Amino acid sequence: MQLQGRSVVQGPTVIALERGHQPATTQAGTQAFVPLHPELARHSFCKNTTLVWSLQSRARQLCRPSLQFRVSAQAGSPSRQRNIQQIPIFPLGMVALPGAVCPLNIFEARYRVLFSTLLAGDDGVEDGLINHESPFCGSKRFGISHMNSEGRVSEVGTLLKIEGHRKLPDGQITTFNRGLERYKIMKVVQKQPILIAEVEMMPAEDDASPKARQLAAELVTIVKQLIELNVKARKIKADESDLNPPELNDLYPTRLSFFVASLLLDNYMQQQALLSLENTVERLEVEIEVLGNTLRYLSARFALQGAFAPSTSETEAEGDRPPSASGPD
Repeated sequence: MQLQGRSVVQGPTVIALERGHQPATTQAGTQAFVPLHPELARHSFCKNTTLVWSLQSRARQLCRPSLQFRVSAQAGSPSRQRNIQQIPIFPLGMVALPGAVCPLNIFEARYRVLFSTLLAGDDGVEDGLINHESPFCGSKRFGISHMNSEGRVSEVGTLLKIEGHRKLPDGQITTFNRGLERYKIMKVVQKQPILIAEVEMMPAEDDASPKARQLAAELVTIVKQLIELNVKARKIKADESDLNPPELNDLYPTRLSFFVASLLLDNYMQQQALLSLENTVERLEVEIEVLGNTLRYLSARFALQGAFAPSTSETEAEGDRPPSASGPD
């Protein structure tokens, strides 16, 4: 599958450029620090090669240690009524987050059949591609789970709903999808031609506690400072909506934590670790640590660049100086 070269966030914070896709088959390898499902040891997929520039990329090596052990160290959740479902899962080299828009371009034959089946009943769907016997027929819902470079699929993913689609002249399908809720893979039901798994939906988060609100306000301040620093460093013309994205002021702490995670476009392992955290407060704390380190690093770098840049008077004096009369040595 080819991913659209588009960022969830518009403006000066991130810039993404599409560079195409490259089919690849990967082998199982060493398990990464985010939870990976052991049954998904090998999978054929089209590797995402989207080229992304983002402000946070400058200090991603500073951020990983703070996330490494937090996911595996979480305690189990209290007893509750479990929500178990079977869903088709799309393993991709990206991370889908709750609330985020995720456009996809469907071109591989088996996935055209899957998405035509999911879209059954909508206008413009080719009936010959619909599997009317599928339990997912017309459901418009599917999962995305991150696949790492070693072909291992993370057990925590996001359920998405197709909100719109467009059929292209060559038969490909563009779908516009939004993340709904998170799941954990419990059992793989089918691997080919489409991955189907039994999943447990994770508890919905809606933390509006004083602690969460305090951390959210601190995180918003850091993100705004990063945007402002980015604008100055790259000499971008930005209006108020660019410097102060409405999402930073309108979202409650839980949604804000997922929105900020979506800004880390060039570090999918960090995004997966943040997605896997079950606690809003802990997710906000990690993001404050990650982006706080980034802000300090970039602020110091920007200050050093300014300190060693030639002054205007020095530049003018250099330009007024007559050329040397002597020739080369």
